[in-house]
Amino acid sequence: MDIELFLKILRETHPDMVEIFTRGGCYRLHLIIKGERWWVKAWYDPIECHVYTEYNDGFYDINGQLLDKEIIERLHPFSEKLKREAPTWHEDFWKKEQKDG
Repeated sequence: MDIELFLKILRETHPDMVEIFTRGGCYRLHLIIKGERWWVKAWYDPIECHVYTEYNDGFYDINGQLLDKEIIERLHPFSEKLKREAPTWHEDFWKKEQKDG
């Protein structure tokens, strides 16, 4: 399945999908994509604290292909340290939301 179509279907699955995968679940989305496309690589935006998946010379997240050149230029390959931390990002985010909300 085309990655853009896959992301569109995923977004339309539930109204909260974009929020889930942009607010703590971005690395988990990468792992879902990687399950079907084992060769993809994770890239990290240190300003937005967000993970993008590199696929066929493009970068993707739940919103589709990243076209913002400024963001693309600041992406870094995903480090081993981030790989260890990332699985709990969603928990940290939602705990903060509940505390602040």
